[in-house]
Amino acid sequence: KVLGKDHVDVATSYNGMACVYEEQGKYGEALKLHEQSLAIFIKVLGKDHVDVLNSQKSIVRLKGLLQGS
Repeated sequence: KVLGKDHVDVATSYNGMACVYEEQGKYGEALKLHEQSLAIFIKVLGKDHVDVLNSQKSIVRLKGLLQGS
């Protein structure tokens, strides 16, 4: 509420929660949060920002894990 739904700190929090889910093997939940984080990062930081690229890498990795399971 305080920062707003499209604040970069919200995206960073989603990313952190996604990493926790990934460590727990909850890849579907992690993927959803990484996708939410990515959407905010793109909107706020632009498509060429390093945080956008890192989120995209995480999403590709998770999709690979989900396909392999």
